[in-house]
Amino acid sequence: MPLTCNGYLRGAMESQLTLPHPLSLVECRRLLGREVLGALGAPPHSPARTLLAAALAPSLRRFAGWALNFDAVVASDGFPVAALRLLPRLAESITVLAASDVPASGPLLVTANHPGGIDGLALAAALGRKDARIVASGMSFLLHLPATARHLIFSSQD
Repeated sequence: MPLTCNGYLRGAMESQLTLPHPLSLVECRRLLGREVLGALGAPPHSPARTLLAAALAPSLRRFAGWALNFDAVVASDGFPVAALRLLPRLAESITVLAASDVPASGPLLVTANHPGGIDGLALAAALGRKDARIVASGMSFLLHLPATARHLIFSSQD
């Protein structure tokens, strides 16, 4: 069963990594797994954590691949393009209203209902602004996605 993010995550990413990346898939999966297992409250070095890690391994590997591919697309084509390509894998549909009313440049503050979730990606894709920055949790694996990290405002875990 795939890892869910607000119930929208579905299917495997069709494309493979297109650019070399400093973080390997195994390293990214390990960092992501540590974050997810910690968020689920699995105590370190416990049998429950070991069992949960094994059950989540395929989904974590898939999600780590998506993250690395997303970062490669951000580096080559920009954050809005990467968001636009990833969204069909995360959501059945997205409706954007009045995007044409948003200025193409200059100061702008747009907020999302669920910062750090699919809402932020949808806003980045819909606005198409290369200067967009999205609020995200301070998950350590995000810090290892250099092109993506330049477009994130990290919130504290508190």
